[in-house]
Amino acid sequence: MNNLVIEKLYIFSTENKTAKLVDFKPGKNIVTSSQIDGNNKGKSVILKSIYHTLGADCKFDPKWDEKEKTYILKVLIDNRTMFFYRHDRLFKIMNDREEIIFETITRTDLAKFLENVFKFAVRLPNKEDNKLEIVPPAYNYILNYIDQDGMDCTNFSSFKNLSQYSNYKENVIYYHTGVFNEEYYHLIKDIEDANSIKENKNKEKKVLESMFERINYNIGTDTYNADINSLKLEIEKYKDEYSKIINQLSSLKKKMINLRNEKEEIELQIKEISNNLKIKDKEIKKSEVNHICPLCNSEIQDNTEIALKKYTEKDDLYILSTNLNIEYIKINTELEKREQQYRELLKKLTEYEDKMKVNSKEVNDVLKIKGMIEIKDNVLKDIEKNDFAIKELDEKIKIFMKSKKEYDEYKKKINKKYYELMYIDKEKMDLKEITDNKIESISSVYNVSGSNRSIATIVWYMNLLKLKEQFNKNVITFPLVIDSPQNGELDDINKSAVLNYIFEKVNKNQQLIVSVLGYDVDKNEMNANNVIFLNNEKYELLNNADYIENIEILHRFNNVKDTDY
Repeated sequence: MNNLVIEKLYIFSTENKTAKLVDFKPGKNIVTSSQIDGNNKGKSVILKSIYHTLGADCKFDPKWDEKEKTYILKVLIDNRTMFFYRHDRLFKIMNDREEIIFETITRTDLAKFLENVFKFAVRLPNKEDNKLEIVPPAYNYILNYIDQDGMDCTNFSSFKNLSQYSNYKENVIYYHTGVFNEEYYHLIKDIEDANSIKENKNKEKKVLESMFERINYNIGTDTYNADINSLKLEIEKYKDEYSKIINQLSSLKKKMINLRNEKEEIELQIKEISNNLKIKDKEIKKSEVNHICPLCNSEIQDNTEIALKKYTEKDDLYILSTNLNIEYIKINTELEKREQQYRELLKKLTEYEDKMKVNSKEVNDVLKIKGMIEIKDNVLKDIEKNDFAIKELDEKIKIFMKSKKEYDEYKKKINKKYYELMYIDKEKMDLKEITDNKIESISSVYNVSGSNRSIATIVWYMNLLKLKEQFNKNVITFPLVIDSPQNGELDDINKSAVLNYIFEKVNKNQQLIVSVLGYDVDKNEMNANNVIFLNNEKYELLNNADYIENIEILHRFNNVKDTDY
């Protein structure tokens, strides 16, 4: 079983020259601050930043400008080290050899790449044509993150932009619990395809029957001249379309040439910045090792000010390089789009050429009596073939539906286990507002008000994870991140109870990262592997010391060479 473990989180503000490094350990991690004045220290920012860096969109406080920040995660995936980078919409991934193996500004591309990394990706039907597609990464982590503002009982409310898929809640849960696996979706695709083909065959049958009636009518009647004129008009129409496509191809070709020129120009600028960065590195090292001023070559006693100046110049180059990278990806994406349009137009051009040839031949032959009779016979044969194909499709659909019934039985099994788990825990946590009929299936909804709302939400998430653990145990396990489960309305007894519940319920092989206020290691009986205490000033999570000490990892993402994954 794959396991993802967070080792380090870096948050940088290059604008303010500040940063924060947080070290995590396998097992249970607690992020805490003083009970007396521990609010607004940055606990929630740290927890939100984890899955934000991995491609989800968390709900940050308006005072925190997440788009200005740069986030880096060092993680272990099945004992393999990887680094994840995010700045606004730009994502990069680096391997343990410090090689950038992927970068993008689109969530779709990120999700497809992460499927190779995680050996897992959620697929859902889209709203437009109901076809299955790999969805944004947030749906991979949806069971594993509970925001303090997302304590919404049986609704997923911790990530933004989840409602872009219809009925996503039930589908996502069934996917995570193994019902909606690759085999299931192949089966659903087979059913959809068979029904689609059957629908087309029925339409084709109606067309063939109409053709048969028309041919019968035309044989023996004087309609041949009219038919010839119609065919000629049709050929002229194809010629007009052919000319339009030629013009479109010419226009597209010019646009692609311009885009390629822009792409080459940006590549040269990025290369120049990379060379400048290397020069800055040499100047910084020279001032650090020899204590020689890179500006006047005189010996200096304290090189801190010069180093900071050089770091600032290097950071400016880094920001410029980041912006150029974003522009490069935009141009490359637009170029790929234009190239695809060009290929499609070429294909359409060939189709029109073939149609003109066929229709030109029909002008000479179609009105011959012998030809009309042959067409009539062929249409009759096609009608018979069509009827046979529809019968075969009906038999296939029956077989497919029989297989689908097995998955429906699997759903019942999962819902039965869900009821058992929820019933035990609602009794244990004294959640009297949750009646039995509200936990009959994973699609059921319940609402709890007041101080028990956070407990009821956590119970739901924890039991969904238990279902995934039991029914889909071979897929990757992501860290469980819970932001402030001990909300202000809970009394001391319930605060202790909810934290104990989480510690007891979490999978022993799963990393847990939870934030609490006023966690006392000496007084608490729970055995945490790592306690992270924040003692910074309010709203000042980032600091200059962490920036200077860790800035090199940020620079690595700009200096390393791309390689194949």
